[in-house]
Amino acid sequence: MILSVITPSIYKNRFNADKGVFSFVGKLKMSLGKLFAQRSYGSLLMIGLLNGLLPCGLVYFAIAGAIATGSSVSGSLFMFIFGLGTLPMLLAISLIGNMITLELRKKITKLIPYAIVFIGVLFILRGLSLGIPYLSPPEKVMTVPVEEVQQEKPSCCH
Repeated sequence: MILSVITPSIYKNRFNADKGVFSFVGKLKMSLGKLFAQRSYGSLLMIGLLNGLLPCGLVYFAIAGAIATGSSVSGSLFMFIFGLGTLPMLLAISLIGNMITLELRKKITKLIPYAIVFIGVLFILRGLSLGIPYLSPPEKVMTVPVEEVQQEKPSCCH
C-alpha cells in the first residue's frame, strides 16, 4: 500500500500512456466520459459494466483473498460478501458526492495518499506483533497449538 503511493511519484512522466494497459484504461475512461454525458438507463447500465473493468487495488486484494480460500465456491462467496460490504459506502458516496463542494473534494483527494500510507504502516505494525495494545493481535490467535502441528505430520515421519 505504501509503495502504491510512493512509486507513482518516483516514476512520474516516465511511461508512455499510449501503450499497453495505460492505453486501455485511457480508452475506457473516455468511453465512460461519453456515457456520463448521456442521460438514459442504458448508459447507466454500460457505466456500471465498464466501471468493473477499471483497475482497483482493493478489488485485487479481495481477489487474492478469494483465491486463498482454496475453492471456487468459497472464493465466489468471498467476492459476493466483499461486494455486499462495499455497497453501502459506494451508495453513500454516490448520493452524498453531489452535495460536497469542489474545494472540499480537492482537499479530500490530497489527504488520500496520507491515509493510505497511515493504513499501510498500521498493517505493518500489526503484522510485526509488537504487543501494542489495540493494534497487535492477541498472541493466542497468532500461534498454532503444538497438538495441531503434530496431528498434521504424515505417519511415515514419526
